[in-house]
Amino acid sequence: MRLDEKYILITGGAGFIGSHTAHALLEKNARVYIIDNLSSGRKENIPPRTTFVNSNLEDNDLSKLFPNIKFDMVYHFAFNVNVPAAVRNPLIEIPSIASSINLFEYCRNTGVKHIVFASSEFIYGNSQNFPLKESEPHSIFCVKVFCRKLFTLLPQGIWNENNYFPVFYCLWTPTDPWSYD
Repeated sequence: MRLDEKYILITGGAGFIGSHTAHALLEKNARVYIIDNLSSGRKENIPPRTTFVNSNLEDNDLSKLFPNIKFDMVYHFAFNVNVPAAVRNPLIEIPSIASSINLFEYCRNTGVKHIVFASSEFIYGNSQNFPLKESEPHSIFCVKVFCRKLFTLLPQGIWNENNYFPVFYCLWTPTDPWSYD
């Protein structure tokens, strides 16, 4: 797919993955819009030439935030990045699940045809079974991922062959805001 002049929304665009994705898309002349609540991302990560909205996904009508825009593609990177906290208290994942449902409904209602939704290796916990299999998640963190996938797979969902679910492994940067000790 050529990205020249395509309208692309990145959720979590102030984070590590989202901001690097935005830079790459801008190099391809895409029109990039970012929504992020800056809970773990940083405003200085947001590249120039993007349109930035500081907001939560779970409690907003996205069609009101972007009333005259028809997005061609959505990259969904907005989620809790503090996995140890989620393991201690799984209820903190409820806003992430609500955000995904809200975003997927927006995509379905507005005709978005391409979604990239990401997860991390934390869904597999500390499995010793190799190779890792998507059918055998071993972590409470996988509940959020399962819920997100479920809502794209429902008959009224937006699932099609143009949606992608990459799993990122061992992502860490010196600017990582969380302490994992």
